[in-house]
Amino acid sequence: MAHYSRIAQRNGATPKEWLKTCSHIGEVANKWADRNDLVVYAGEDAVNGEALAAFYTDTAEIEINLPVAFGKATTPEMVGDLRERERQYEFPQAIGVIFHEALHAKFTSWNFEHLEALVGKDKQVLDAFMLLEEARIEGLGVRTMPENKLFLRSSALKLALGDIQEADLEQMTKTFATAHLAGLSLARVDAGVLEPSDVLIVETKVLEVLSPDLVAKLREIWIEFQSLMPYKSGVMERGVELARKWVELLKERAEEQGEEQGQGGFGGFGSGEGEGEAGDFLVELIEALAEDAMETAIASGDALGDQQTSEEQKQEADARAKQNKIVRSHKATAQEVFDQNNNGDSKGTSTMPNSRSGSRLTDVRKPTSDERVASVKVAQMLEKAKYRERDVVTIRSELPAGRLRTRAMVQKKALEAKGVRAEVNAWERKVRKHTDEPTLTIGVMVDISGSMGSAMKPMATTAWVLAEAGKRIQAKTAMVYFGNDVFATLNVGQKLDEVRVYSAPDGTEKFEKGFSALDGKLDLLYGRGVRMLVVVSDGCYTDEESKLAKEAMLDCQRNGVAVLWISPDRLSGERWNAKEIISGTKTVLIDGLEPNKIATLIGKSASEALEKATSGM
Repeated sequence: MAHYSRIAQRNGATPKEWLKTCSHIGEVANKWADRNDLVVYAGEDAVNGEALAAFYTDTAEIEINLPVAFGKATTPEMVGDLRERERQYEFPQAIGVIFHEALHAKFTSWNFEHLEALVGKDKQVLDAFMLLEEARIEGLGVRTMPENKLFLRSSALKLALGDIQEADLEQMTKTFATAHLAGLSLARVDAGVLEPSDVLIVETKVLEVLSPDLVAKLREIWIEFQSLMPYKSGVMERGVELARKWVELLKERAEEQGEEQGQGGFGGFGSGEGEGEAGDFLVELIEALAEDAMETAIASGDALGDQQTSEEQKQEADARAKQNKIVRSHKATAQEVFDQNNNGDSKGTSTMPNSRSGSRLTDVRKPTSDERVASVKVAQMLEKAKYRERDVVTIRSELPAGRLRTRAMVQKKALEAKGVRAEVNAWERKVRKHTDEPTLTIGVMVDISGSMGSAMKPMATTAWVLAEAGKRIQAKTAMVYFGNDVFATLNVGQKLDEVRVYSAPDGTEKFEKGFSALDGKLDLLYGRGVRMLVVVSDGCYTDEESKLAKEAMLDCQRNGVAVLWISPDRLSGERWNAKEIISGTKTVLIDGLEPNKIATLIGKSASEALEKATSGM
């Protein structure tokens, strides 16, 4: 429900261990609300320790009662990253609560000053208006984001229980309390959130107190209210009219039943029936809602399982289609780049690249003894580092081990409550194992734009050392140079007997084409074994190429490709933006490369890059 800020009344703070979870909740809520200003507070005094959650319009804050939403025994480690769809399915009721508050942030856009002016001092009408608002925003949520409907269904009656506690039913007569319950439950059926079967017990209690004719009239009110859009002229006035009509109908019914008017509470009535009878009625009312809530949680749990399976299958199909498209495109680029100037020379490619690049071979020489020693050292380090490759297998079991799959545990309890004994693998863990003889694939990209001109000699040494090291350990290695265009300087199976220095006259950098060519030739992204990309560049690209380079780094990280980025030290000033490109990834950076330290720096950094690529898989 939307409220006014209560920052001044807070005495606690969000527990430190829950801060990251709250940050994730904030990201998810902002996405669902189409906003970027929502923040989440989840201290012990959140929502006064009573209701599940609340949205405060004036401060753009969502408050969540963590123990109520997630369960008292739940820890942040059990919750995990709620930005991941899989984790959302593990806590459907909590996600439903978060989605509900995000819908308030998105759709409760009434002009509250105007609303209060229309209502005046009639608190009964204002409370009726806000009661009707609950189902309205959820109905909009179901229509605009149907993929989250089942989360709302899972949490709707739990939210209703919280709202009933917040409404203080003890200050209401049977008529007003029952109508309040109907507005929180039956109205959600017409909003498309709940199924009629979800509220069978509640509906029975409602019809015991309210006549079928009165329920039909109340239903007409909430159906029309759910169709209201705040941005349309005259809509708020109509909403207030509906809320006022709601109150008038209930007053008439209460008077017919001999319920006396009181001073406080929702609807402005006190009980005229004695504390014992009123107390019994309230207990019955809440028990009916709680029973329906339990049955709905079980039913929605089954539906959520089916939806999750369907979503995962679609995601897998979409991922395969996207992967196939990328593979075909990159292989076409690789064929263009590696075949355009391949003269069949086993020692390398043409000295005059057949491309739009202005780069030309300026020097050819035999490798020095230091360079040969460096290649041996790098080969030894790569040989050792490649054994970091691990196969990852996900194992699920009944016995505690790893992360608890909360929804699976709830399903098990629900089945047991129905007398069904079934094995449910509620625990999940990942097991990693080393492979006996992993293959190593190395792709090298060298920048030949003008800003790299003075660095081409040490870059030539770097390229030869990497190529020779790869050959020594029988790695699958390929190399391209990229500038105005892309050309290959080492094809798979070829050998560089000489150190080749190219000029760097080009005015731009075709990073994306170079990366695509290497991936198409080597299957870096979707191949098997240990895979590593080495980029030799200052990172001084156009905005578009910088964006594409960033995406390539993220793709490498997602697919377990180790990335080593080497940059010349003289370009560490304003133009140098490699750090921005690799930020947020596991890319290892060598900032400056001295020829006499090539072996040590490349070897150690390559080992570090491979370790990072396989950690956390």
